[in-house]
Amino acid sequence: MGKVFIIGVGPGSFDLLTLRAVNALASCQAAVAGDATLTPSLIDFIEEHFPGLELVVLDKEHRGDGVDEVIKRARAGANVAHLKNGDPSIFGGLEEETRKLRELGVEYEVVPGVSSTSAACASLGLFPTSRENGFAGFVVLNGHDAPLPIQLEVLKLVGRGFILMPRRDYVDAVCGELECVEVVDAERGGGRRLELIFAARRGIVDDPSSRTR
Repeated sequence: MGKVFIIGVGPGSFDLLTLRAVNALASCQAAVAGDATLTPSLIDFIEEHFPGLELVVLDKEHRGDGVDEVIKRARAGANVAHLKNGDPSIFGGLEEETRKLRELGVEYEVVPGVSSTSAACASLGLFPTSRENGFAGFVVLNGHDAPLPIQLEVLKLVGRGFILMPRRDYVDAVCGELECVEVVDAERGGGRRLELIFAARRGIVDDPSSRTR
C-alpha cells in the first residue's frame, strides 16, 4: 500500500509551492489534480523537476473522481500526491477525503499550502489586521457553497474586516447589498472604492501589475 500526500499548491503560481510540497512530490510516483488546479507555470515546473511522475489531470466532468483515482494508485503500491488549490485545509473537501482514506486504511499526510487569502493580501498590499484601521481580525467566507443571502447576513454581522472568496457574480451582488465596503477586484482590473471587502481570487497573485484598489 502506498501513501497519499494531500498537497496544497497555493493559488496558482508555481513559486508559491512550499519546500515540504516539493519534497512530498519528489517521493511520489503519481499526482492527481483537477484541471482548474494546474496553471501552465505549475505544469511546467512539475514536468521539468519530476519527469518520471505520472500526472493525472481530471477535467470538470471528472473532478469528483479525484479521491478514487488517488486510492486506486495507492492500493497498487504507489505514493500519490493529490494536488489541491491553496491550502487544502480551507475549503478543499479535506474532511470527506481523509475520512475515506482512514476507513480504507490508507496512510496519508496533509501538506499545507499558501492560501489565496494570504497570497492576495501580500500581492495587493492589503492588511486585514491593521492596527491603524482598528482591525483585530477578519473572517474568510467561501462564496461557492452557501447561498448569497446567508453570506450577506454573516457579513452584516461582521461589519468590518472580512475576506470573501467569491464566485464571479458575487462582487456586484455584495456591493449592491452592503454599505461601506471596499472591493479589491484584481481579476477584472477595476476595483471599487467603498470600504472593506477583500475579494481573494485564484491567480491574482500571478501578476502583481494587476493590483487595483
